[in-house]
Amino acid sequence: REAVMSDDYLVILSDGKQRNEFLLNGGPINNPTSAPAVFLALGHATATWSRLEQHIDSILLQVNKKQHSSEILALYDPHHPNPFIDKIRLLKRYFNKHPALKDYKEKISAFASAAMKMAKERNTYIHSVIQEYDAQKQTIVLLSIRPLYNQKNPYLFKITRFNPPISALQSFAVFINRVNNYLEEISRQLFTENAVAKLRTRE
Repeated sequence: REAVMSDDYLVILSDGKQRNEFLLNGGPINNPTSAPAVFLALGHATATWSRLEQHIDSILLQVNKKQHSSEILALYDPHHPNPFIDKIRLLKRYFNKHPALKDYKEKISAFASAAMKMAKERNTYIHSVIQEYDAQKQTIVLLSIRPLYNQKNPYLFKITRFNPPISALQSFAVFINRVNNYLEEISRQLFTENAVAKLRTRE
């Protein structure tokens, strides 16, 4: 472990192939005014993602009810999913199998595919350490570490270094909003008395 400056705390990690310095304290995160463009873009992307996920939760709470299922359909899950991938799975299950939702099956399938791809990119931005910011080039350095869950060697891990331009974060937020608008076209049809009646009669 190595402290470089009074406000910076670096940990040296090696995965056997390369050495990386992880900034576990200090840097742009401790001094956000030094990188306002980074945190504006990151904050916007985070907010757009949060709204999208809440949009999905709202749809699941609308359709995932015991009275909307049956022994034949067997769709109801009493435990509202928490991991994002489980939310998408339950969403697809309802729209693939419930007769009242069949008209939206293809649209939800397209949405789910886009959402899962976005989730991977979102994890890169949200679950990484902001290591550096280059104001002149408008780029950031992100580092992340994760275990590989290797049974033969439980101590293996992978270090990922990502160097995106801020414009990538901005574009990501714009794309999330577009996907949210797409989902709105479907959800507007579900939050009606007529839609609820069809879900209950499973027609």
